Amino acid sequence: MGIPILTKTGQTYTSRMATSLLYSIGLPELITKSIEEYEKLAIDLATNLEKLNSIKLKLKENLLRKPLFNTELFTRNFEESLEIIYKNYVEGNKPKNISIGKKT
Repeated sequence: MGIPILTKTGQTYTSRMATSLLYSIGLPELITKSIEEYEKLAIDLATNLEKLNSIKLKLKENLLRKPLFNTELFTRNFEESLEIIYKNYVEGNKPKNISIGKKT
């Protein structure tokens, strides 16, 4: 939809997911650390059309460049991840963190 979201870092699944998504799309400036910071940013974006439009433009541009929105690449990486996880399981190893694909 091209509408930016704000989030406050935290321990909930939703806050962790939103933080991760904002980093992956190249918009860490929309991640806040406190309720006060969140409210201040929300008011700033609601009252500063130039800043809001700048973020919307950055979001639109990043949709074309960032791997988060590349479904083919996501699918390949997901399949590769599953293969590594399964191989690790079959070999009797404990679960471990894995890293797939190019970091951006």
